Amino acid sequence: MNNLSTQHSERVRGFTLIELMIVVAIIAIIATLAYPSYIRQVHKAGRTDATSALLVIAAEQEKEFLKNNAYTSELDDLGITETEAGKYKLTLTTPDGGFLAVAAPNTPGNVSQVDDKGCAEFSIDHTGAKRSEGVDASGGAVTTGCW
Repeated sequence: MNNLSTQHSERVRGFTLIELMIVVAIIAIIATLAYPSYIRQVHKAGRTDATSALLVIAAEQEKEFLKNNAYTSELDDLGITETEAGKYKLTLTTPDGGFLAVAAPNTPGNVSQVDDKGCAEFSIDHTGAKRSEGVDASGGAVTTGCW
């Protein structure tokens, strides 16, 4: 009889289902709040791929102008074919004796930058003017704050 009473008085230690569900709910709430901020930071980090490539293009174009008294319209002449991480597609034109370099999101494999509607496209010209284009949440044009 003594054996039976000692077995029932010992309590099994562990977590109850309710305690586990509360922890899961707390983790889900934290993840829901943190995810949008994380995505914004990923977009911001990806933008540096475009801006740094455009600044390199501008510097190389100035070197080209010093050597040949003209800007080139070919990225290959500058030794640049794509952005470092490949998140943006680069184009280069030479309108009216100047140049315009544009970086637009490269669609394949880089969904995160395509989804960055606020700062979709970047450009720099021969005067050093830096521009960006995108749309805000209400659909209005955004042209500042991306560089």
